[in-house]
Amino acid sequence: MLPSIRGLLRQVKNVSIFKYLNFSFWVAVDRNIGALYMILPVVLTGIYVSTWEVSFFKLAFAFVNLALSLLGPVSVLLNIEFPKMKIEDGQKLARNFIKVSMYGLLLSSVLTAGAVVVSPLAFRLLYGESFMPSVSYVFGLFVYGALFGIGVGLGPMWRAINKVKVSIIINCIVLGIGIPLGLLLIKNFGNWGAVIMVTLWFTVSHMASFIYLSRQLKKQP
Repeated sequence: MLPSIRGLLRQVKNVSIFKYLNFSFWVAVDRNIGALYMILPVVLTGIYVSTWEVSFFKLAFAFVNLALSLLGPVSVLLNIEFPKMKIEDGQKLARNFIKVSMYGLLLSSVLTAGAVVVSPLAFRLLYGESFMPSVSYVFGLFVYGALFGIGVGLGPMWRAINKVKVSIIINCIVLGIGIPLGLLLIKNFGNWGAVIMVTLWFTVSHMASFIYLSRQLKKQP
């Protein structure tokens, strides 16, 4: 059932290695920009806020993201399902993308609400009274967490329709405008400026990507 080694070697010259490496390269760049979105808020906050106060924001941000990590398996599954739908029925893909995004929005709202409710008890038990100021920032990050779910299908869809470069452009524009704005907010409002900055970054990026993809999918045959 398996081809011979000699047969495989003969077929190597017919395979476009550049085609697949090129796609993988841009996917890797997009994922690294996504990781940058998670790292930069704490780094930028540290420029104007003391280390002790930054820890309050860092713990709150990590706590909300811990709850939102439950959306991860959904996104992994969509990496398989969206390409299949694209081949079978382009219109079905468009409908399911909208549906998945709305369900993701609902689920992220529920998860974030749960994190907000349990945060006073969780921080008191895990970190002690000294870190209770973080709880107020968990409440402040509710909008960020609630709207985060609309992005659950964005990564898989960018890859399914081979538009990863557009995602990179959108994220670079958001960071290009968002970093100076974020620094201004942090300078004037401290940790609360960081909360506003994070909410704006993710919301604008996700909404712009969602609108673009929705319009592109309407053109699918």
